[in-house]
Amino acid sequence: MTDCFEFDIRKIYMIAGKTESERFVFRNDCREWDGFVLFTNGVGSYIDANQTVHAIKRGSLVLLNKNDCYAFDTVGSCSYITAAFDFSVQCKELESLPKLLTVNEKQIAEISALCEIWQKRKPSSVMRCKAGLYTLYSNVIEHSYTGSPTTEHAVRVALEFIHENYPRNFAFGEIAAQCRLSPSYLRAIFRRVMNMSVTEYRDLLRTESAKEMLTSGCFSVKETANRLGYCDVYHFTKVFTKLHGISPAKYARALR
Repeated sequence: MTDCFEFDIRKIYMIAGKTESERFVFRNDCREWDGFVLFTNGVGSYIDANQTVHAIKRGSLVLLNKNDCYAFDTVGSCSYITAAFDFSVQCKELESLPKLLTVNEKQIAEISALCEIWQKRKPSSVMRCKAGLYTLYSNVIEHSYTGSPTTEHAVRVALEFIHENYPRNFAFGEIAAQCRLSPSYLRAIFRRVMNMSVTEYRDLLRTESAKEMLTSGCFSVKETANRLGYCDVYHFTKVFTKLHGISPAKYARALR
């Protein structure tokens, strides 16, 4: 830690909790304020300015600065807390922090409490939220990233491969080869990071894509299943119904 550890929050614009009931796709080419996004539920990807894909799940904290370019893409519903404020930065530690960190349950609760304080808009809300944000960033600077760089890199490579190839029936060994890991080890770390298997993640991507195809009205259920790599309509229907609580045929009829 250097002697220079001074930063100020000039103004807080928002600390809000949000829930998306469907796939959440968001891109910002030039962020207006400093801030962060903390995911409290759901899984998906954070794409940074270099177009590098990072896994996100509950506890993923994305630190954002003014003028940042980034995107989020979840494979289904999610909930998150987003904050926007202006930093007056005079601290090298803040500038060198990683963009993506993993916070524990205690820190999730502390950030959720800040959100509740801000939403009440009491006379003391601004002062209490500033104090909470100072504590959050001080702890982040002190403890930095809690994940393993090797694990994070392997899961990132796996996610990139799955996003590029999910419509086809690739072999798990193909992903393991890309990650340069044994299949058994990759299975273990992928499940630990994403809380699901590669097949489950691929099915989420496929069925979210299926919903878009069925919504367009240009594809039948059979055509959708074929284009997304399912061997037959029965298997596709079974997976879709399990994940979304409705069969693809009923989903399409409801839209019409």
